[in-house]
Amino acid sequence: MIGEWLRNAGAVTVLTGAGISTESGIPDFRGPQGVWTKDPQAAAIGQALEPDVFAAAERAARGCDLFLAIGSSLGVQPAAGLCVEAVERGARLVIINAQETPYDRLADAIVREPISTVLPTLVSDTC
Repeated sequence: MIGEWLRNAGAVTVLTGAGISTESGIPDFRGPQGVWTKDPQAAAIGQALEPDVFAAAERAARGCDLFLAIGSSLGVQPAAGLCVEAVERGARLVIINAQETPYDRLADAIVREPISTVLPTLVSDTC
């Protein structure tokens, strides 16, 4: 199902969070071994995003057919709100994350399996 959506999408937008890093062995910022527990000067949630970078992300979300949120709690705004931008313009939303997110109710599909298993399968199904 998701592989078919990916194959048929004219434009795909992907939002990744810490889960994609931790799956690769890179510590996240907020977890028990996260960077913030070691370095309180690290960038904080709510840190200003570059306006032109975020504007490009908004355009990508508004113009996609399929929006993949991978390894993100979708709890940090304004980035998490990109899901709504995409869905309101008719895109399918797929959430690949270990835990529930505030946007699960909007999702066309939710995958709770490890990212390192899911992504290779999606890519192979698409080729």
